[in-house]
Amino acid sequence: MSGRGQANTRRRQSQGTCWLKLRSVFFDIDEVADHSFGLPHMMPTTEEFTRHMKALQLHKNDLIVCFDHIGIFSSPRAWYTLETFGCPNVKVLNGGLEAWKKANMPVAPGDLKQFPENSGSFDFVRKDSNILSMSQVNALIPKLRSKDVSHYVLDARGAERFSGKVAEPRKGLRSGCIEGSINVPFYDLLTEDSVRMKTVPELKQLFKDKGIDYSKPITASCGSGLTACIILLALRRVGATNLSLYDGSWTEYVTYFLTPRAHILNLSSNQFTFTFPIPSCPIQIMPRSMGFWGFLLYTSEAADELLCVDLGGR
Repeated sequence: MSGRGQANTRRRQSQGTCWLKLRSVFFDIDEVADHSFGLPHMMPTTEEFTRHMKALQLHKNDLIVCFDHIGIFSSPRAWYTLETFGCPNVKVLNGGLEAWKKANMPVAPGDLKQFPENSGSFDFVRKDSNILSMSQVNALIPKLRSKDVSHYVLDARGAERFSGKVAEPRKGLRSGCIEGSINVPFYDLLTEDSVRMKTVPELKQLFKDKGIDYSKPITASCGSGLTACIILLALRRVGATNLSLYDGSWTEYVTYFLTPRAHILNLSSNQFTFTFPIPSCPIQIMPRSMGFWGFLLYTSEAADELLCVDLGGR
């Protein structure tokens, strides 16, 4: 969800309090996404993002306050998405709707649509440096493996998921972590009731205890790119600026990089189309004229070798 301050609303100063009319709309991170990857809530294209923002009547320079109903969970993902597309005035309500209600602040059911549409810019440009791809993360592994601290990858999943002691909640995914990454469970960044984010001094101490120099580039990961944004928000609060999100996170990494895949093709002609799950991996197609009726394609766990095996002969 996000609350948007209206551009032409009336403001009233009374006993040191500033009153501002707000319009609350539902920002669906699963809808405002790129669905072409087959992965949940991937960062949308500029065109897709703009289409949703126009539908929500959220303009680039609006004051946007993101919150969710359970405290701090999905709202940082909305915040990071909006910032990635150049929205300069995005905040996260610490404590979310739960804290808002406990403070006896006014609430209303559903989207509040009584405010008229306002003029504003929809000139959004995606900052691609905010997002790291699987190949970019893979390129960091030699540094991470050697404990080179020029770039960190932080994983927001729980300690047992990170260590591979428990199964991933998504069926069929292998357990474990990106080699050389550091575990920073997102709930460690929150208060005991998981409603609010910890104070800046507490966050600074936590990162110090983890041996993280947040003046260096940091990439956050998790299961699917959601709770990683809690790490990014915490880092922003302590002054970190060189931040990025591994959008596909462990779901993409283990599905397309670590999981061996085999495909058997029965070639009926010399003309066919084949899409391989790892675009960066070269494919050598053996033509039918060489006498093969089919072949097996297999990627190693390191995804750095491709084998072509004769299945039939002449």
